[in-house]
Amino acid sequence: METRISNLEAKMGELDKNVAVFGEIVTRFDKSINKLSDSLERFDSAVHDLKTSMLELGNDVECNQKEVSLLKAKVEEIDGKGKWDWPGFITSKVIPFLIGSGAIYAITELIKK
Repeated sequence: METRISNLEAKMGELDKNVAVFGEIVTRFDKSINKLSDSLERFDSAVHDLKTSMLELGNDVECNQKEVSLLKAKVEEIDGKGKWDWPGFITSKVIPFLIGSGAIYAITELIKK
């Protein structure tokens, strides 16, 4: 009976050691879970900030595209004004001038005779 009691006491001592070890494991696991939770919160905040930055960047790109389109239109307008349309100039200015001058000359010649 004494050997049984001493065996039980030995097993109780081992159980106490195991409880202490398991308690330490649970404590470490709890700390790890808390650190993981904090890391996930920081990650979530970083993702939110990144999303906000991406939206702002998208808006900036859209505004820049509009400005580039306006500048392109202005450059095309200036480029169009910079080119001289020779056929248009001759048909709209020179030919009417020559016809008008010829008509005036003919009238003055008729009046002289």
